Amino acid sequence: MKTKHTAYYEVEEALGKRTCAICVLVKESVFSYLSSLAYESLNNPETREKLRATLGFCSYHGYQLAKIASNLGLAVLYLDLLDALKHRVAHAVRRGHPGRAECPACAIRLGAEERYTTTLVEHLGDPQLRSRIEASRGLCLPHLAIVCSKASQEDAGFLVDQELRHIDGLQAELREVIRKSDYRFNHEGWGDEKDAPGRAMFKVSGELGSVND
Repeated sequence: MKTKHTAYYEVEEALGKRTCAICVLVKESVFSYLSSLAYESLNNPETREKLRATLGFCSYHGYQLAKIASNLGLAVLYLDLLDALKHRVAHAVRRGHPGRAECPACAIRLGAEERYTTTLVEHLGDPQLRSRIEASRGLCLPHLAIVCSKASQEDAGFLVDQELRHIDGLQAELREVIRKSDYRFNHEGWGDEKDAPGRAMFKVSGELGSVND
């Protein structure tokens, strides 16, 4: 049996959340990176040099950073990035387009996705983890596909069986949402099914910022 490192316990805990455990962990990894950048690293010349090479972030992660960082930190960072952009734009006339490297926060996201999906696959034979999966709300379709592509046929079959059961449960909750939206039953009040439409959307597509768009 594989040794249980920190990532195993993070996966195990995240399986208790109301949505895909991998989505939860990937988003936490990216948020931790951006928070560290916002509060500690934006004034670091070496960090800014690396960000100049990528022209900063993709639109989504740039928006996330803007919600965390101070106005001063953003001003310092983007003063540098606009210098880099001027250089790219000047060369674009000759080269055809300015181009850019991968968003560093996207690289963090991909690394976290690889780490946690691999950890899940490596420990699928662990009875304790299987129990957590059975009691969880399952994975989103994009992360289920990644995990199944890495797993043995037997383990993938286990995950698919569990996911079909989770989907059946989610459909039952959606039917309750529809029923309680009828004026004849809306006096009953909402239960756990209230957020089922959002969870159904995440089930199909994954959470924003945690999967490839």
